[in-house]
Amino acid sequence: MMGVDAGRFAPDIPITRAMVVQTFYNRYGRPSVAGLLNPFYDVAPGQWYTDAVIWAYHNGIIDGFGDGTFRPGNPVARAHLTILFDNYANILGVELPTLRVYQGFADDADVRSYARESIIRFYQSMLILGRPDGRFDPQGNVIRAEFAALLHRFLLIADLDDN
Repeated sequence: MMGVDAGRFAPDIPITRAMVVQTFYNRYGRPSVAGLLNPFYDVAPGQWYTDAVIWAYHNGIIDGFGDGTFRPGNPVARAHLTILFDNYANILGVELPTLRVYQGFADDADVRSYARESIIRFYQSMLILGRPDGRFDPQGNVIRAEFAALLHRFLLIADLDDN
């Protein structure tokens, strides 16, 4: 994970869609995207995230929006981040362990059905904990520090899975 500029990590700013896919792409070894179509008209050639977006789209990690945009600068909500990590785990072949029973969050009614499985899987594997008040806060933005902590826990599990 890189900083936002020279010498500044900016832990308290929201992680963006471009930052997430760039981090996954970097960790995956930055494979060539030559010959792959860029399906998003708002992802210009030569941006720091262009290849990562193309790679992530073609590997089923992330989709765009119905209007043909990717919206690289949009912040990532907590529920959506679990889906992105789940998709990334799938391409890595990582099986998440079940370490505890899902008890539910105080705001389970706010979790959309498309995110429920990923949230449950990440809770059971102890990758996510929720907020101190017992909520998951599915629509809350993820800050860079939270993303870095989740990435660290995920990579520990992924490395264990490799052995």
